[in-house]
Order: sequence, then C-alpha cells, then structure tokens
Amino acid sequence: MAKPVENETEEQHNWVEYSIHYKTVEAGSHEYTYWKNFIERTSTCHISHRLKSVVYYCDVHDHTDSKIYLEETIHSNEHG
Repeated sequence: MAKPVENETEEQHNWVEYSIHYKTVEAGSHEYTYWKNFIERTSTCHISHRLKSVVYYCDVHDHTDSKIYLEETIHSNEHG
C-alpha cells in the first residue's frame, strides 16, 4: 500500500478495494521443435501475460494506491 505521509502511520489508513481490472499483454515468442510422423518440425509459441490491477482507496485520507499482479503466463501452443 501507499507509504504514510508525515505524521501518519499505516494503521491509520482504511484501505478498501476500489476496482479490479484484467489485461492480457503480449510478452514475446520463442521457437520450439517437435516430432510429427518421424519428421522434426519447428513452430512458434507466442507468450502473453494476464495481469490483474487492483486499485485501493482510503476514505480517511482520500488516498489511492494500486498493485499489479501476474495472474497467469499463457503459451499459445502446448509444448514440453
């Protein structure tokens, strides 16, 4: 959470979840090889991250704070 302003302590805040948003962002790609019908093949796996952002509000001081969490890493293809 937000750092206390001078003469405030963390206990004086009344943090409440104000809003939650999810967003998926592209994070890159990589090549991988696999075998199919005795032939080695190459494919591209696209990677994206699902992010969760949470906004908190303190009604005592009229402050806001936010945190971003990595919810999931998504690969476009299943590979080992």
